[in-house]
Amino acid sequence: MAAPDVTKTHWTQGRLTADGTLLGHVESVRLIPITRSYQLAMEEYGGEGGDVVEFGHDWVCVALIRGWDRDALNTVFATTLADVVTEPGITIGSMGSGRAVALVYTPDDSSDEGFTLGVAIPQVQSSHELNFSILNPLTIGVVFTAIRNGSGVTLTMGT
Repeated sequence: MAAPDVTKTHWTQGRLTADGTLLGHVESVRLIPITRSYQLAMEEYGGEGGDVVEFGHDWVCVALIRGWDRDALNTVFATTLADVVTEPGITIGSMGSGRAVALVYTPDDSSDEGFTLGVAIPQVQSSHELNFSILNPLTIGVVFTAIRNGSGVTLTMGT
């Protein structure tokens, strides 16, 4: 086993693109794995936890985009025209995969790791508030939920 590489502990800055279009100034990007599993109960020991059946991961990318960026608005909101967002922008019950994009995070430093979500459904982060204030910068909290592409791949990550 190789010794840990301390140079790989870093603050990463980079660009986020959707279908090749740069999504404004990105303040932060987080890639979150959501583990799907089921722990088996061992009846012979009073039902205590035993082995775990693994079902894989769901992947979600959360990002803060600074400012009122036209490309970001067009990607995240279903109905945007000339920097004006109109809500409701979707038909209730419609499938998000119709608006899916190929999402790529490219670090500014080529020695850092990036990732690709081949098919990612864009959404506005439900817990995020749009600040229209002189005290706080305006950011748009976006969420991209990855689904499998035609090859069955959800995420590609690394250098």
